[in-house]
Amino acid sequence: MAELNVFNGAPRLPDFRQSGLRQALGSDKMAEVMADMDCVGVINTRGWPASAVNLGWLQDRIKVYWAERPELEPDEFACQVRDELCSVVSRLKRVVVDVCWADGTLVVDDPDREKGRQCLRIKLVTKDDHGWYDYGFRARLGRS
Repeated sequence: MAELNVFNGAPRLPDFRQSGLRQALGSDKMAEVMADMDCVGVINTRGWPASAVNLGWLQDRIKVYWAERPELEPDEFACQVRDELCSVVSRLKRVVVDVCWADGTLVVDDPDREKGRQCLRIKLVTKDDHGWYDYGFRARLGRS
């Protein structure tokens, strides 16, 4: 598993709602091997369960990491957050991280706006054996 920066300290919870995935991948032996793995191919099998992603924890980590790293540009940080989310959310099927203004307008759509507080707008889609889950939240980017 790659080293995490933004989401350092993320839980490593197995997602027990993944029995269908385990069956699809093969034998009991494969399920036994998977129990000790973080990822199978590109499928993350640990982290926040697909049906119970802790958005508050993710949001808090984003705010803290941003405040501690004044050298980061918002676009660069958005890419880093997107890349790391794949390691801390189980069965993540889609992730979109955009830089936006506090009202939700994308910075790319209104780049000449008077400078103000920016946010990351994050959308996640996850899946487990019981269904699909859509999540969305914003994390304000501010430095003291």
